[in-house]
Amino acid sequence: VVAIFLVRPAPVVNLDHKVLDLLTGWAGPGKQSGRVVVVEIDEASLREFGGWPWPRDLLSRLTRRLLDRGAATVVFDMMFPQEDRRAPRPIDGETPSGTNDEAFAEALSGKPTVVGYTMRFDADGEGSSSCDVQSLPLVMAGRNQSGGAPFFRATSALCSMPAISRAAAGNGFLNAAPDSDGKMRGVPLVIEYESRYYPSLAFAALNVHQGTSSMQLATDAYGASQLHLGRRAIPLEGPSFLRLRYRGARSEERRVGKECRSRW
Repeated sequence: VVAIFLVRPAPVVNLDHKVLDLLTGWAGPGKQSGRVVVVEIDEASLREFGGWPWPRDLLSRLTRRLLDRGAATVVFDMMFPQEDRRAPRPIDGETPSGTNDEAFAEALSGKPTVVGYTMRFDADGEGSSSCDVQSLPLVMAGRNQSGGAPFFRATSALCSMPAISRAAAGNGFLNAAPDSDGKMRGVPLVIEYESRYYPSLAFAALNVHQGTSSMQLATDAYGASQLHLGRRAIPLEGPSFLRLRYRGARSEERRVGKECRSRW
């Protein structure tokens, strides 16, 4: 029995997934805090403002509008790896100077905003670029433990445009992978790259929103066990893997969104 669970053949992995889904469902979805709002670019948005990708001067207006309406932190669950050199469209009869990228960077600069990038795990790193993003001041506890690795280790990164990355208050990786049955049950919270530690998009958003004076990752023989953020402890497993628990009522839109996020 021990050997079966160590080797983890497909039937055992599927059983583990089913048990996890059952326990998560039994625990319930929890209550929505009312503090997180997901702004979706849906079919109605595309019909009104045009097909994707939108010009970045439009995203800059969206950013300003969200901040003006009281958003404490604006997080873009996307990256911007290519330039948008088009000139911004007129606003109230006046045409702003510069490019769309410059307009977007200006909207992000000095504001509590977060954008994404992607860590890569291939050997050649073709198409990657030097990321101008900050690493985490992470303190390791129990690193001498033998056994499982506490992190996924990236070989390169594909980043947003440097001006956009620098303008945002925070940057986080978008990497996530679904399980063998297509459902996403967890994401890495931290990835190691060139002996430094980088946060996921959600982790970066948390840092920008409330700030964290101290970060400590506890490790054991199985990998990462807990991430301590000040007085808060977040349970992890394996290579800084965080199990997800979706909050709020289930709906068709929620299911589709979950599947879309798993493809990211």
